[in-house]
Amino acid sequence: MTTIAGATPVVVIGGGVAGAAVATRLARAGRAVTLLERNPAWRWRAGGVFASPAAVAELRLLGLPDDALRRVARPIPAMRVETPTGTAFELTYGADAGGEPAAGFDRSALDPALLDLARDAGADVRVGVTVREVRLGDHRGGSVVLVDGVGGLEAVPARVVVGADGPRSMVALTAGVARPPRLGERVGISWHVEDGTSDDASPTADPNGAKRARMVVLPDGA
Repeated sequence: MTTIAGATPVVVIGGGVAGAAVATRLARAGRAVTLLERNPAWRWRAGGVFASPAAVAELRLLGLPDDALRRVARPIPAMRVETPTGTAFELTYGADAGGEPAAGFDRSALDPALLDLARDAGADVRVGVTVREVRLGDHRGGSVVLVDGVGGLEAVPARVVVGADGPRSMVALTAGVARPPRLGERVGISWHVEDGTSDDASPTADPNGAKRARMVVLPDGA
């Protein structure tokens, strides 16, 4: 096992939205940060296909430029929800009263843009790196993250380890703070269809030309 010289004060595990945002803010604050992301390139994630206006505001506060926001976020005036019993309603987040609309994120563009933002802030972003083990508090009072390296396992020392590695977080499990999910197992299917001509009479069209999203809750999906 090889130890990478020079203890990094912070290691962030996970290069999704949360991990990239944490790494960016810490790097801008002058902290030495290493972000470790398992996937060498972006892979499909369903999260973010319908998000509140607060998500767009937070990305703007993080420093994502407006031109990048326009590329990665599409305004959605409402989400139409249809239940198996025939009940239907719309989530608008106040857009129908003049507020900012919700947004659908193109994660294939958003995630790489946020990793670039972290790099620009000074974070050491390493993609295609698989974390095999996290040892908390056993390296001169700090921690060690074991990753797959060219010559086998490599040890990345750190004073702080941030787990942004999803609902089955290795960091949370190691720290003894993992919690069971609030809901049982669910199956969700999301799909995108090509834009057609706007039709104001359609339940999925908006007078301004933007399209509403639609959620159909299947039987036993509650």
